[in-house]
Amino acid sequence: MSKQIKDRKEIKLLDSQIYLCDEIRKLLKKKEKRSLAFEQEYTEHDILHKTLSFILSIGWMA
Repeated sequence: MSKQIKDRKEIKLLDSQIYLCDEIRKLLKKKEKRSLAFEQEYTEHDILHKTLSFILSIGWMA
């Protein structure tokens, strides 16, 4: 039973992290559209790097 509970908690955490990645991606794309003078296209690598840095800074991976 405890393994199932642990697995469910881990899945829930991963779902939260995926949601966070998606929200950051949306925000970066919005910023990109608003910034006409400074056009920068974010690659998937950039988005994942920024997301991972954010997650590590708030301690989600601890």
